[in-house]
Amino acid sequence: MTIDGAYQRRGLGRYLVQRLLALAFASGAELAEFNFHPTNCALPRLVRGLGAKFGPSPGSAWIARAAESPRRERPDPREISAARLYHLEMEGIVAQWRQQ
Repeated sequence: MTIDGAYQRRGLGRYLVQRLLALAFASGAELAEFNFHPTNCALPRLVRGLGAKFGPSPGSAWIARAAESPRRERPDPREISAARLYHLEMEGIVAQWRQQ
């Protein structure tokens, strides 16, 4: 994920990562992995603030789903495609962020 320079340092990246983690964990994901160039300073700072663990190699971090995180047991087969859901959710996330 890359945030346009005009929107950096305003909390949008943190907001997007938090929302995507919530969606992923609610959908049953157990772990979120982050891979980044070892010279990238922004992402490690962001995910550290969200409780990430680092390693085993430089440029990698992970966040595990908390035991109390809600989890959907069975997806509804009538749901729209994951790609479309992701697109709609991202539009909503950005709109919510802009209203803050």
